Amino acid sequence: KHFQKGTLVDVVKAHAGENLIDDVVLRTKGFTHGNIKVEGKPFIYVCMANIAIGFTSDTVKFTCYHNSVKMMGGRQYDAIDDALYEFLRDEVKKINSGLKIDRRDYSDATAVVVSTYSNYASFRNQTKDAVDDDFIYTAIKDALLKELKEENGKNNKSVKDFVGHIAEIAERRLMTEEFAKNLKK
Repeated sequence: KHFQKGTLVDVVKAHAGENLIDDVVLRTKGFTHGNIKVEGKPFIYVCMANIAIGFTSDTVKFTCYHNSVKMMGGRQYDAIDDALYEFLRDEVKKINSGLKIDRRDYSDATAVVVSTYSNYASFRNQTKDAVDDDFIYTAIKDALLKELKEENGKNNKSVKDFVGHIAEIAERRLMTEEFAKNLKK
């Protein structure tokens, strides 16, 4: 799919279309740097992450770019998933302490686009369509988690509604699982 020139917010809106709830898209940036070894020699890496997230009423896949090239998998996708899981796990427990969420509960409820840039990357596969660097993962996860927590702390209606929606989905999933278990008995 080709997108006209614009921001990550524009890409989220294009991906989500009319499934975007309240037309709200959160934006955040992450930055990290440090030392790693590359081919046995010390190397200073620098990584910047730009992130946009919207809440949706239907399935929208995450999309990640590294140095302006679309990635099909890797640590970027792991970082998004882990940040969402950690945030939702903690917030849903505040609503219902006995409720445990599953990654399936929120997989159809978010549109996330990430664009990272770094001066070094370890690519996976012959097609080089995934990055495997932990510093890229950290830049994304920390920035996304911080943004979600801050917006939730500000009582952002979209974020609060999102958490409540995921709690309802998790409750329905657990009731369905319990019903299926009882039906087998």
